[in-house]
Amino acid sequence: MKKRGYLAVLLLILLSLGVISAEEISNCTVLDKENTAYYLSKDILSSGDGDPCIKIREKNITLDCVNHAIGSLNPFGIGVFSESPRTKIQNCIIQDFKKGYGIYLKNSDGSQIVNNVITGNKQGIEFNSNNTKIAYNSISMNQNGANISGKYNVINNNKICYNTIQDVSCGNNQSFDNNYCDSGKVCGTPCIPCTHGSYEVYKCTELNISNSVYLLNTDITVYIQETCFKISAENVTLDCNGHRINSSLKLVPKEKAFLIYSEENYSTIKNCYFESDLKDLRYYGSVIKIENSSYLDIINNSFKSTGNGILLSNYCNSCTVKGSRFNNLNGKGIEAGTLVQGIIQDNKIVSTSAAIKIADGAGCILKDNYIEDSKENAVEIKNNGARVEGNEIISSKLSAIESSSNGAVIKGNTIKNAGLYGIHVTGVSNSSLEGNKVYSASGGIFVEDSENLDVSGNNIGSSSFGFKESSSKELRISGNTFCGNEKDVICESKFSFNGNRCNSKNVCGSCTVCGKEVGSLSSMSLWQRIKLFFEWLF
Repeated sequence: MKKRGYLAVLLLILLSLGVISAEEISNCTVLDKENTAYYLSKDILSSGDGDPCIKIREKNITLDCVNHAIGSLNPFGIGVFSESPRTKIQNCIIQDFKKGYGIYLKNSDGSQIVNNVITGNKQGIEFNSNNTKIAYNSISMNQNGANISGKYNVINNNKICYNTIQDVSCGNNQSFDNNYCDSGKVCGTPCIPCTHGSYEVYKCTELNISNSVYLLNTDITVYIQETCFKISAENVTLDCNGHRINSSLKLVPKEKAFLIYSEENYSTIKNCYFESDLKDLRYYGSVIKIENSSYLDIINNSFKSTGNGILLSNYCNSCTVKGSRFNNLNGKGIEAGTLVQGIIQDNKIVSTSAAIKIADGAGCILKDNYIEDSKENAVEIKNNGARVEGNEIISSKLSAIESSSNGAVIKGNTIKNAGLYGIHVTGVSNSSLEGNKVYSASGGIFVEDSENLDVSGNNIGSSSFGFKESSSKELRISGNTFCGNEKDVICESKFSFNGNRCNSKNVCGSCTVCGKEVGSLSSMSLWQRIKLFFEWLF
């Protein structure tokens, strides 16, 4: 909307001044009206036939892309081509002509190439013209940056960096001033050295320089069936600066279904916004996939209307997912294989199949997450020594917390409207459930096939049962409140049961009857109240 508003204002100003005619374009085309400014209204892709996407045939024509992109599905071809004098090309992102040219000017004397981003091409700029101005462009990550021939051209204030073969090549009689490049002396003038360690990116690419920060400076739409960003070096940060990485594909092959992929250590992915129609990623992959990595941070990202969110595949040590938002995902929010000493904290995960699923590992912390509307178990964890603490979990179709983790601490969580159990632990030992609140669940806390557990200080209400155990031993149930449930406690075995509040006096041991201040008699049915009265009387 901002770009279209800007475009409308420019068109009105130019037309009112009567200086030049103006037209809007929305696809690859030929510009053949003299003294005309053409404004690009959206991102466009070349047809793939190898011809120029934009071909300028007349003199005194301006192409203003209004920061839209000109890209290519075919590696051959040219982004913008002109052989006419007084051509002006400005505010364009020209990318992905991997065996062709971004901009090619031939015999276009008196032209201007200003404020463009030219990246991912075989040749960024190729021109053979005179008296041409090239200024304030970012020409990076091409094979060759700029090849300048002709005479009396002015090349200043450009950033011509990180091109793989050569930044700049130029003939004599050129003015070259205040440019960043790695070529040393160019056109007889020294370059300002490029700042290594910080790189601007404007398109999908491989992030392959160690100890570097890559800054995304525009929204990206992924049209092709490839990984958008592959991190292939250690200690790499991708900072999207709040920009979107969007995909227009509805079905992506399994092995290529990741917008970001890394198997390197010390990676950071932050401030990215993912929104796409990749619904089939539920079966074919995830937006972010991390494989066999350590010391990873995924921070402050947003996932909306995607398939799966984050997959920490195989093994991940000391990996953190923090401060991110997941909304309306067709798959899981966060899924991990073997996660060791991981931290999943302060995330908001709404409308997913499962919010968090961890299959193996040890020592993870799941803390202070907000989870709502899970179509399966909200949190499913098998991670020895894990801490699941301070989370708020609302409306899960199955259990809010499903744990088979030995030595786990499940503490201080608030759970409402669990379709199956508030907390279900099975096959575990040496764990504790402390200070959790469960309301309106089909079952409150269910301990199954487990031993040596402490269940203390929990408050379970308005559920089918408060606490249930099956085939378990060495349980210590103390200081809990089981009030306002259809059944308070269901037990198969004898275990330590002390200091608990229940609607009945004798439940698996001595129980203090709930008062009005706890459990709320008003929430009980008439039959429950009559039953409670006779239990108190006798």
